[in-house]
Amino acid sequence: MLKLYFFLLGTILASFAGLAAFRLGTGQSPWSPGRSYCDHCQQRLAPWQLIPICGYLLQGGRCRYCQTPLPIFYPLSELLTGGAALVLCHTLSLYSAGTLLVLTSLVFLASTDHFYQFIYPAALIGLFPLGLLFRAACPGGWWPALVLFAILLLFVLLFRSLGWGDLEFLTVLLLALGWYPTALVLLTACLLTIIVNFHAPPPRHGRVPFMPELAFATGIIMLVMSPA
Repeated sequence: MLKLYFFLLGTILASFAGLAAFRLGTGQSPWSPGRSYCDHCQQRLAPWQLIPICGYLLQGGRCRYCQTPLPIFYPLSELLTGGAALVLCHTLSLYSAGTLLVLTSLVFLASTDHFYQFIYPAALIGLFPLGLLFRAACPGGWWPALVLFAILLLFVLLFRSLGWGDLEFLTVLLLALGWYPTALVLLTACLLTIIVNFHAPPPRHGRVPFMPELAFATGIIMLVMSPA
């Protein structure tokens, strides 16, 4: 029963994080208006339409009122966050609270980058509990971390294949987890990006958002490093 509780709580937190990210990106407050509405027709949504995952499925992936397709990003992030919470959280403890904070922060960061190609640096604070939740062996001390940071900085300044927000995110991981898990997150995210965008046409404007893959890869590493 407790596992179900953590799954549902994870989906609710992911739903709120996605909503907050979308509203902040449009200059609104996450708390106002109180009722959610369709982004296309502005029709207020019924309570059953706001149920994480189920609301999307019950509407067939389209707005009930204007039939506009709903972004798959929302139910997918809710499902993944709920699943991660189910696996990682075992008891009502500070460990579970810290894990939920990290997962919610990951969803928020992924959402802002996915929709607006922008990252709120303040949201990175929610990742620092990683250093208390997970321990990883990082041979070589701080030298590999400095080398990895220098390489990432070069990719930002010279090749422009990474954004400043991506660098900030990976720097927080370096400080919280060390160089080895951060390198695994980066490699996993690169592989996910190749898979996701293999058949996708190149974007006409801007860049391909990298934070969703970084967030998902961080969740995978959290699962791998889980003590239980």
